[in-house]
Amino acid sequence: MTRLLPPPGEGHRIQPRAPEHHHGNPAIPLTSILSVSLGLAYTTLRSIAGRIAPGTFLRATAASACLTLPLLSIAPAFKTHVFVRPALAHDGAAPPRRRLWENNGRLGRDDCLLAGGALGALAALRARSFPGAAGWRRYVGAVTAGSCAGWFVGQSAFPDSRHAASVLAWRGQMRRAAELEMQLALDAESDAGRALVVRKAMLWLASLDLRRYGGARAVRASRQIEGLQQGMESPQGAGSQQSIAAQPGMRPQPITVPLFPDDEGDENDEGDEDEDEASTLPPGTAPHTVAVLDGKLLFMPETDYLWSPRSAEDGLRTLRQHIAELQDERAHLAKEAEFVWLELAKKEHAYYSEHDDDDNAREVQRRALNLLDSIHHSHWRRISDIDWMLANSKKNTRQIEAMQAGDGQVAWLPRPQALAGSVHSPELTRNCIRSHWEGTKHVIGVLEEVASSPNTPEEARKRVNADLEDVRVSLKATEALLKEFEEKTQEADRNSDGSSRAR
Repeated sequence: MTRLLPPPGEGHRIQPRAPEHHHGNPAIPLTSILSVSLGLAYTTLRSIAGRIAPGTFLRATAASACLTLPLLSIAPAFKTHVFVRPALAHDGAAPPRRRLWENNGRLGRDDCLLAGGALGALAALRARSFPGAAGWRRYVGAVTAGSCAGWFVGQSAFPDSRHAASVLAWRGQMRRAAELEMQLALDAESDAGRALVVRKAMLWLASLDLRRYGGARAVRASRQIEGLQQGMESPQGAGSQQSIAAQPGMRPQPITVPLFPDDEGDENDEGDEDEDEASTLPPGTAPHTVAVLDGKLLFMPETDYLWSPRSAEDGLRTLRQHIAELQDERAHLAKEAEFVWLELAKKEHAYYSEHDDDDNAREVQRRALNLLDSIHHSHWRRISDIDWMLANSKKNTRQIEAMQAGDGQVAWLPRPQALAGSVHSPELTRNCIRSHWEGTKHVIGVLEEVASSPNTPEEARKRVNADLEDVRVSLKATEALLKEFEEKTQEADRNSDGSSRAR
């Protein structure tokens, strides 16, 4: 009926309360597990070396506990300082209060942990039972070992499978808390007043939580419908999708049907860990769509129109920081691309000038050239994406500055160069919009077929119907845009014909 060291601010959206049967503070059981593991490892090594002595295990376990507990407490304390306190202050909530324990009125894993530790302490009272371990080491080692045994008992006595509903709800809350942490971390990135190590630590902690509670589901939700509902799409449909992808200027996204629940068991999450390399952050996080890859931010050439800074000054500061980061990445990539270009030219000279009779060696050279050529092209694709994001960010900066100067009434518009003095027909853009419109209509047909199929589970049918509504909104927007650009194209053609006749 006891929860040990519950985290400060527990119950707020930044620090959701764990299910009642869970440990109040995960650092406590983790300390006992790591300490006992280190103690066993040290004892085993001493035994192999023939230098085992009575009490080695307890002494090593006690020393490990004194080392691991402070180390494992650093991250929660830092999280409270940089995430929990600012979130509570922003919402006008009471400052976090530290408690050693609380009585929740229910038995849980912490009770088993306490019982194991108490049994260890009682056993340590009998000194003759632990020869070679004296003083505080005997007590700390016995309590730690007893707590570890209590952890194992707690896992068996209070499994998550018996509390599935509360665990699923908690995981959803933790995912939303991780998204809020990432937002705070990104806000801190643009704050030059914070130490660089603090900003990077905040980003690392937030990305770790986001990956743990949200990444695997994002990957599963991005699986294509063909893999989820076999046989529902015709070969003609697949051809239609391929023709869409071939259109210039299009970056079609895979059409997905999330047939999986939002939260599944821990086993499934662990199974998806290998494919969960990158997780897209929630909309509105940054000026461009952003993902976390290996603990680093990866910006993509896609404007996030849900991004809304708190003020014009905050928006300008964020954009300037964003531009600086993109320029640093571009400079690094340009230098790398130049190096690869030089190496590629050297290898091409050797390939063309040397005529080796060994066909296998010649083929190895050709494959190496293909790989380097592809890598160089990949570097410059990324540089091109960065150039677009830089231009877009500078445009947004000028728009905010113009609105500031004109009290929101002045619009900044780019000065056209290629369009100056000419009649332009935007048929390429119109063709891209039309292809997207055809693809969206095809997707709606597939989703309607999935929703009406008797083989589709009821829960999945509800999700598909919800997706249908979302795709129909996209279709409506696409149709309006298509109509507008059809009219612009026709108008340009008429003006062009009139200009020709006038000449």
